[in-house]
Amino acid sequence: MKQTYVKLLVIAALLIVLGVVAFPLQPGEPESVCATGNVTSGYFDKEKNCPISVESMREIGEYLSAPKVFRIAGVVLIVAGVGVGIGGLVSFTKSRRRQACAEVE
Repeated sequence: MKQTYVKLLVIAALLIVLGVVAFPLQPGEPESVCATGNVTSGYFDKEKNCPISVESMREIGEYLSAPKVFRIAGVVLIVAGVGVGIGGLVSFTKSRRRQACAEVE
């Protein structure tokens, strides 16, 4: 049977890796669409060199104001991984102290 600290350190590493992997899974900003006609959003796309349509700007605004679920989950996983890792290190030092005390007696 493996030591508790080894299990905790492995779990911590997995949580941190999952947290880092969660960041790129977040979908990107929607592509802007050029306005056709007289109605525009008032914003201008410098890359496409055209005014942005109202619908496209609404989608971009909703994306920018919405919570980024995968990024939030990534941060939570990384923080949990660091916490579990600290617990594993504490468990490791306690087990070493117990071993040292047992050898002295």
